[in-house]
Amino acid sequence: MDIIQIKNMWLDFLKSERRVSENTVKGYNRDFNKFIAYLYQIYNKNNLTEKDLEHISITEFRGFVAHIKNDCEKELSATSIARTISSIKNFFKFVNENDIARNSNIEILKSPKVPKRLSKAVDGVDVIKLLDSFDLVIPEKWQAKRDKALFTLIYGAGLRISEALNLNLSDIKNVDALVIKGKGNKTRIVPLLPIITDVIDEYLKVAPFDFRMNDPI
Repeated sequence: MDIIQIKNMWLDFLKSERRVSENTVKGYNRDFNKFIAYLYQIYNKNNLTEKDLEHISITEFRGFVAHIKNDCEKELSATSIARTISSIKNFFKFVNENDIARNSNIEILKSPKVPKRLSKAVDGVDVIKLLDSFDLVIPEKWQAKRDKALFTLIYGAGLRISEALNLNLSDIKNVDALVIKGKGNKTRIVPLLPIITDVIDEYLKVAPFDFRMNDPI
């Protein structure tokens, strides 16, 4: 079977079975095409089969990584290289699980360490602009008030989105602080600033719901 045919089977599997997004599939295809071009070059062939896939050595896999590091207009980041290696490993996992070809050398290939990015704090001016925009872009008054209250709560109390969405009316009504159960079931106490409760009260006044204390806000 031709390597292009196998690649297309793999991409179809990702789309139909794994429900991978279109952009991710395009990224996999782009990365793997670089690998195919590299194989054509080192084997001096215009066509490769499943048998060729089985004989790719760890030296040749590593040679490809060195190739993409050097043969580009600007140096690839560790993240881009790691993504490309991930694409190739995903392909070989597919061909292995479907008994098309087997090559254990790919398992030895290591990805570069990707530096962890620390979350950046949101600029206060940007937050104010965001909060002021809800009334302009959301036609329904109560929905604009709701979204403004949600974002004010998240920003002002330092909550995760899931933590804010899990709050019931009883958790936030007539209290000075929130009791939040976060990751790992760890509980923390979060002060509730007056500006937060004021914005939430504005939303509750116009919301078309008859809230009970155990209802999510």
